[in-house]
Amino acid sequence: MESKTSKIKKIKRFMPLLLILVIILLSIFTIISIKQKNAVTSSIVQEKLVKIKELATTKYSYTKVLELKNNKAIGGIDMPFTEKYFLLQYDGYIKAGVDLTKAKIDIKNKDTINITLEKSKILDHVIDESSIHLYDEKSSVFNKLQLQDIITEISKQKSAVEQDAIKKGLLTESDRSVKTLLTEFLQSLGFKNVNILLKD
Repeated sequence: MESKTSKIKKIKRFMPLLLILVIILLSIFTIISIKQKNAVTSSIVQEKLVKIKELATTKYSYTKVLELKNNKAIGGIDMPFTEKYFLLQYDGYIKAGVDLTKAKIDIKNKDTINITLEKSKILDHVIDESSIHLYDEKSSVFNKLQLQDIITEISKQKSAVEQDAIKKGLLTESDRSVKTLLTEFLQSLGFKNVNILLKD
């Protein structure tokens, strides 16, 4: 039988190996724990995007001159002394961007993420009421000019202004800005390869 002394010597001989093994195991568990702690999941990205909700990236400001002239008519014939006329100027702005709540997120690995979004659309169109300046107006007893006339005409012009802004590249510019901003945001979360697809 082995003496106690020889057993102790054997244990002492294996102690460094055991310590090394313990250190290696602890290191592995620590690395796994850190990776799990720092892992960015689809739900985390979704939560961050939903908090932003709407990403307005492009603003189109404009000044509009509006003229209205009409008469009351009977049978297609303008009635005398019923002319109503005004000329005014006002400022407004249009904001374009994307709805981030509809984003589809696909994380391929720790470095790569794919985001699918609807293309940019008009999110807001605001008329600065304080900027409305009436240059000229004329009305008659039989066809009075009212504030509602002005509001109605401005509202009618909104659609035309929006179409003009779109023709000038408002939504295209917004799409470009969306890709740039989201890419920078997702890279800040640790992704190296960010692919953003904008669909109709």
